[in-house]
Amino acid sequence: MDLEKTKALTGRTIAYIVLVSWALITILPLFWMTYSSFKSNEELTRNIYAFPHDLFSNAEDEYVVIAPQLNVIPDYDPETDLRERLIIESVTISPGRRLMVYFLVKEDLPPEIAALKPGDRLVLSDLPAGMRRNISWKTMIFNYRSAITRGGLGQKFINSLIYAGVSTFLINLLALMTAFALSKMQFRKISLAVVGS
Repeated sequence: MDLEKTKALTGRTIAYIVLVSWALITILPLFWMTYSSFKSNEELTRNIYAFPHDLFSNAEDEYVVIAPQLNVIPDYDPETDLRERLIIESVTISPGRRLMVYFLVKEDLPPEIAALKPGDRLVLSDLPAGMRRNISWKTMIFNYRSAITRGGLGQKFINSLIYAGVSTFLINLLALMTAFALSKMQFRKISLAVVGS
């Protein structure tokens, strides 16, 4: 009796070890990919295994005022919205690459910030609370916004949905027709092998 219990316990232990190992092999890369998506490029090159910090801890991020340039695309329509803007770029995340650029309406800013010139610096905590929250939130989801806007991920996702839907429908339709033919027609050996009855 003890031998049977030992065999059962050993079998169960091996099964749990295999299942837990498989779960870790499956879940850990997904976890790593998810938390890495909240890292800046600089953080990824510094330490790929560290938890994200720069995009979340952004209250004291520094920004530099930049002049309007051709490679700085406004996030508003300059032909309809004629309000004067202060253009700031992050010095902390992707500096000099014109990726994290914000266009602040000068009339919504305190006079000392609205008077800043290109090359001057400011800290995110100096801005009004509404702008600070908006920029802080956009900083946290910076990688996702970049993937959708610059990488065209939205259109690619829709294409994937269309391909998956059409292929699933066609596979089911052909499988249905094949199953009907094999079950009703005189293909005895094939029908027995496929259907099993």
